[in-house]
Amino acid sequence: MFSEKTMLRIRLSVMMFLQFFVWACWMVPIGSYGPVALGLSGAEMGWIFSTTAIAAIVSPLFVGYVADRWFATERVLCALHLIGGVCLFLAGLQGTFLPLFVFLMISTLAFMPTLALANSLTFRNLDDPATFPRIALFGTIGWIISGWIVGFILGERSAGFFYLGGAIEILLGIYALTLPHTPPQAKEGKVGDVLGLGTIK
Repeated sequence: MFSEKTMLRIRLSVMMFLQFFVWACWMVPIGSYGPVALGLSGAEMGWIFSTTAIAAIVSPLFVGYVADRWFATERVLCALHLIGGVCLFLAGLQGTFLPLFVFLMISTLAFMPTLALANSLTFRNLDDPATFPRIALFGTIGWIISGWIVGFILGERSAGFFYLGGAIEILLGIYALTLPHTPPQAKEGKVGDVLGLGTIK
Protein backbone atom coordinates (compact mmCIF):
# COMPACT_ATOMS: atom_id res chain seq x y z
CA MET A 1 0.00 0.00 0.00
CA PHE A 2 2.83 2.39 0.88
CA SER A 3 6.21 2.53 -0.81
CA GLU A 4 9.36 1.67 1.14
CA LYS A 5 10.37 5.33 1.24
CA THR A 6 6.96 6.38 2.57
CA MET A 7 7.06 3.71 5.29
CA LEU A 8 10.50 4.90 6.36
CA ARG A 9 9.25 8.47 6.70
CA ILE A 10 6.26 7.27 8.74
CA ARG A 11 8.55 5.32 11.08
CA LEU A 12 10.83 8.31 11.55
CA SER A 13 7.81 10.57 12.12
CA VAL A 14 6.58 8.26 14.89
CA MET A 15 10.00 8.48 16.50
CA MET A 16 9.86 12.29 16.44
CA PHE A 17 6.31 12.28 17.82
CA LEU A 18 7.23 10.09 20.79
CA GLN A 19 10.50 11.95 21.39
CA PHE A 20 8.84 15.29 22.06
CA PHE A 21 5.74 13.74 23.66
CA VAL A 22 8.00 12.43 26.43
CA TRP A 23 9.75 15.76 26.98
CA ALA A 24 6.53 17.76 27.22
CA CYS A 25 4.98 15.23 29.62
CA TRP A 26 6.94 16.54 32.58
CA MET A 27 8.78 19.68 31.50
CA VAL A 28 5.68 21.88 31.46
CA PRO A 29 3.55 20.52 34.35
CA ILE A 30 6.49 20.34 36.78
CA GLY A 31 6.15 24.11 37.10
CA SER A 32 2.83 23.64 38.90
CA TYR A 33 3.44 20.23 40.45
CA GLY A 34 6.65 21.17 42.28
CA PRO A 35 5.38 24.17 44.27
CA VAL A 36 1.78 23.00 44.75
CA ALA A 37 2.07 19.25 45.33
CA LEU A 38 5.54 19.08 46.86
CA GLY A 39 5.92 22.57 48.31
CA LEU A 40 9.23 23.22 46.55
CA SER A 41 10.72 26.69 46.89
CA GLY A 42 11.58 28.99 44.01
CA ALA A 43 15.28 28.18 44.35
CA GLU A 44 14.56 24.45 44.32
CA MET A 45 12.39 24.83 41.22
CA GLY A 46 15.25 26.72 39.60
CA TRP A 47 17.47 23.68 40.12
CA ILE A 48 14.75 21.38 38.77
CA PHE A 49 14.50 23.41 35.57
CA SER A 50 18.27 23.62 35.30
CA THR A 51 18.53 19.86 34.75
CA THR A 52 17.74 20.17 31.05
CA ALA A 53 20.25 22.99 30.58
CA ILE A 54 23.03 21.14 32.40
CA ALA A 55 22.32 17.93 30.50
CA ALA A 56 22.14 19.75 27.17
CA ILE A 57 25.67 21.07 27.74
CA VAL A 58 27.31 17.98 29.19
CA SER A 59 25.88 14.75 27.84
CA PRO A 60 25.80 15.31 24.04
CA LEU A 61 29.59 15.82 24.04
CA PHE A 62 30.23 12.30 25.27
CA VAL A 63 27.22 10.36 23.99
CA GLY A 64 27.53 11.77 20.48
CA TYR A 65 31.20 10.83 20.44
CA VAL A 66 30.39 7.27 21.54
CA ALA A 67 27.48 6.85 19.13
CA ASP A 68 29.49 8.15 16.16
CA ARG A 69 32.41 5.82 16.72
CA TRP A 70 31.49 2.67 18.59
CA PHE A 71 27.77 1.84 18.63
CA ALA A 72 24.84 1.87 16.24
CA THR A 73 22.68 4.96 16.77
CA GLU A 74 19.41 3.07 17.23
CA ARG A 75 20.96 0.97 20.03
CA VAL A 76 22.26 4.05 21.83
CA LEU A 77 18.77 5.57 21.55
CA CYS A 78 17.27 2.41 23.01
CA ALA A 79 19.62 2.35 26.01
CA LEU A 80 19.24 6.05 26.77
CA HIS A 81 15.45 6.03 26.55
CA LEU A 82 15.16 2.97 28.77
CA ILE A 83 17.31 4.70 31.41
CA GLY A 84 15.35 7.93 31.07
CA GLY A 85 11.99 6.18 31.26
CA VAL A 86 12.86 4.32 34.45
CA CYS A 87 14.12 7.55 36.03
CA LEU A 88 10.88 9.36 35.19
CA PHE A 89 8.94 6.61 36.97
CA LEU A 90 11.20 6.94 39.98
CA ALA A 91 10.90 10.74 39.92
CA GLY A 92 7.14 10.38 40.23
CA LEU A 93 7.57 8.45 43.47
CA GLN A 94 9.58 11.18 45.19
CA GLY A 95 8.12 13.62 47.69
CA THR A 96 11.14 15.81 48.45
CA PHE A 97 13.49 17.97 46.42
CA LEU A 98 16.83 16.16 46.49
CA PRO A 99 15.80 12.70 45.24
CA LEU A 100 13.48 14.31 42.67
CA PHE A 101 16.36 16.44 41.41
CA VAL A 102 18.71 13.44 41.23
CA PHE A 103 16.32 11.30 39.17
CA LEU A 104 15.43 14.18 36.85
CA MET A 105 19.11 14.95 36.41
CA ILE A 106 19.84 11.37 35.38
CA SER A 107 16.76 11.34 33.16
CA THR A 108 17.76 14.51 31.34
CA LEU A 109 21.38 13.39 31.00
CA ALA A 110 20.00 10.37 29.17
CA PHE A 111 17.35 12.26 27.21
CA MET A 112 19.08 15.38 25.87
CA PRO A 113 21.58 13.59 23.60
CA THR A 114 18.72 11.65 22.02
CA LEU A 115 17.50 14.85 20.37
CA ALA A 116 20.68 15.12 18.29
CA LEU A 117 20.90 11.36 17.79
CA ALA A 118 17.32 11.21 16.48
CA ASN A 119 18.13 13.96 13.98
CA SER A 120 21.34 12.21 12.99
CA LEU A 121 19.57 8.89 12.44
CA THR A 122 16.88 10.61 10.38
CA PHE A 123 19.29 12.45 8.08
CA ARG A 124 21.49 9.39 7.57
CA ASN A 125 18.53 7.31 6.38
CA LEU A 126 16.58 9.83 4.30
CA ASP A 127 17.13 9.79 0.57
CA ASP A 128 15.94 13.40 0.34
CA PRO A 129 16.95 15.72 3.24
CA ALA A 130 14.30 18.20 2.08
CA THR A 131 11.65 15.94 3.62
CA PHE A 132 13.12 16.38 7.11
CA PRO A 133 10.90 19.37 8.10
CA ARG A 134 7.76 17.32 7.49
CA ILE A 135 9.13 14.57 9.73
CA ALA A 136 10.28 16.98 12.44
CA LEU A 137 6.80 18.54 12.43
CA PHE A 138 5.53 15.45 14.23
CA GLY A 139 7.73 16.36 17.18
CA THR A 140 5.70 19.56 17.57
CA ILE A 141 2.48 17.58 17.27
CA GLY A 142 3.70 15.17 19.95
CA TRP A 143 4.48 18.09 22.28
CA ILE A 144 0.99 19.56 21.78
CA ILE A 145 -0.91 16.30 22.26
CA SER A 146 1.11 15.50 25.37
CA GLY A 147 0.14 18.87 26.77
CA TRP A 148 -3.53 18.22 26.05
CA ILE A 149 -3.46 14.83 27.78
CA VAL A 150 -1.70 16.17 30.86
CA GLY A 151 -3.67 19.43 31.00
CA PHE A 152 -7.15 18.07 30.37
CA ILE A 153 -6.97 14.51 31.72
CA LEU A 154 -4.13 13.84 34.16
CA GLY A 155 -3.76 17.30 35.68
CA GLU A 156 -0.62 18.95 37.03
CA ARG A 157 -1.08 18.29 40.74
CA SER A 158 -0.43 14.55 40.76
CA ALA A 159 2.54 12.49 39.60
CA GLY A 160 0.56 10.89 36.78
CA PHE A 161 2.42 12.83 34.12
CA PHE A 162 5.72 11.31 35.28
CA TYR A 163 4.33 7.81 34.89
CA LEU A 164 2.90 8.61 31.46
CA GLY A 165 6.22 10.08 30.34
CA GLY A 166 8.14 7.12 31.75
CA ALA A 167 5.90 4.58 30.03
CA ILE A 168 6.08 6.34 26.68
CA GLU A 169 9.86 6.72 26.93
CA ILE A 170 10.33 3.02 27.65
CA LEU A 171 8.07 2.30 24.66
CA LEU A 172 10.24 4.65 22.59
CA GLY A 173 13.36 2.82 23.74
CA ILE A 174 11.93 -0.47 22.49
CA TYR A 175 10.67 1.17 19.30
CA ALA A 176 14.17 2.51 18.60
CA LEU A 177 15.36 -1.04 17.95
CA THR A 178 12.93 -1.27 15.02
CA LEU A 179 14.42 1.80 13.33
CA PRO A 180 16.84 1.43 10.40
CA HIS A 181 20.22 0.11 11.41
CA THR A 182 22.56 3.10 11.56
CA PRO A 183 26.09 1.87 12.20
CA PRO A 184 28.78 4.04 13.75
CA GLN A 185 30.75 6.25 11.43
CA ALA A 186 34.36 5.13 11.50
CA LYS A 187 36.34 8.17 12.51
CA GLU A 188 39.67 8.66 14.13
CA GLY A 189 39.53 11.03 17.04
CA LYS A 190 41.48 12.22 20.02
CA VAL A 191 40.36 12.84 23.57
CA GLY A 192 40.27 16.56 22.83
CA ASP A 193 37.64 15.96 20.17
CA VAL A 194 35.17 14.93 22.88
CA LEU A 195 35.42 18.37 24.45
CA GLY A 196 35.50 20.19 21.15
CA LEU A 197 38.96 21.56 21.85
CA GLY A 198 39.75 21.63 18.15
CA THR A 199 37.49 24.65 17.78
CA ILE A 200 39.90 26.74 19.88
CA LYS A 201 42.33 26.75 16.97
